[in-house]
Amino acid sequence: DHWEQSFNYRPLVAETFTDPEAFAGTCYKASGWIPLGFSAGNQRHYADYYQTNNHPKKLWVKELAPQAREKACQPLLDPEQQAGTVAAPNGVLPLPAPMRRSLFEALRHVPDPRAKNNRFRIGAVLAIVAMAVLSGALQITEVARFARRLQPRQRSQLGLPRKRGSSGFYQVPSYSVFYQVLTRLDPEDFVRTLNQWLAEHQDQLPRALAMDGKMIRDEGSGVTSRHSTFSSLTSDSHFSQETSREDSFQ
Repeated sequence: DHWEQSFNYRPLVAETFTDPEAFAGTCYKASGWIPLGFSAGNQRHYADYYQTNNHPKKLWVKELAPQAREKACQPLLDPEQQAGTVAAPNGVLPLPAPMRRSLFEALRHVPDPRAKNNRFRIGAVLAIVAMAVLSGALQITEVARFARRLQPRQRSQLGLPRKRGSSGFYQVPSYSVFYQVLTRLDPEDFVRTLNQWLAEHQDQLPRALAMDGKMIRDEGSGVTSRHSTFSSLTSDSHFSQETSREDSFQ
């Protein structure tokens, strides 16, 4: 009930891990948790990357509602769980090619808080951030995943650098690049420029991206964090996927 009051949906299944080198998990088993096996023995290392530690953990799950597993596997969740679904920022880019280039041109004038000798220009970095946010990204890790899914043509259109010695491989910023930019950037410059671009292209945006005149906010529930999340940049609107086949991710 407390979870539903805070997040507007009722969870179905909980999971946890135990270290078999230190604990047998007897208390979990006695309280109704089900052992599912062992993890692969990897640990988080620097954002999205993992490294092997040769210490697999034991995975446990517990149903929090009758027939929870069956409900979680349904094609459509019950109404009391639907608020827990979050659209992943993948599949289709939110903007067609000409508008991606226009967005890049607008954002390249935002002051770059980094030193001058940067491989990834500020316009390309912020254009990726903006599109990721418009697609539903809430954290820098999600922005980095969004960037890695860009196709070569999309990377070229955003002015990303070509890898030395390759004929058509365009590199994308890593997590550390996005982190350095977003934790040093003056958020007001970014939000002001993006809001202005959205206003100028209101009639050209895909229908759902027009956001009924709403703009990305920079006060109240607007830009409040310079750290690992820019979730406050997004409005409550849902965005369509009205783009052509060439705009699909790999």
